[in-house]
Amino acid sequence: MNNTLVLVFVTATFVLGGLLYIYNPAPIEYKEPKKDFVACTTDAMLCPDGSYVGRSGPNCEFACPTSSTTPIEQNEQ
Repeated sequence: MNNTLVLVFVTATFVLGGLLYIYNPAPIEYKEPKKDFVACTTDAMLCPDGSYVGRSGPNCEFACPTSSTTPIEQNEQ
């Protein structure tokens, strides 16, 4: 009984796989990855303003934000 069940399962798997291979209307073609893709490491840097930034851009450089506004002073009560 157990051997018959395994044989039926294996046969059905091969038959279904063959049918999918034969009747696949549009097989997926392999595409080359983009040549200009850059993967940066995921480290972070503390900027002088207290924020953290990660690497970005084609050279994987840190870019700290530059603020043209004046900092807000907090009044202590």
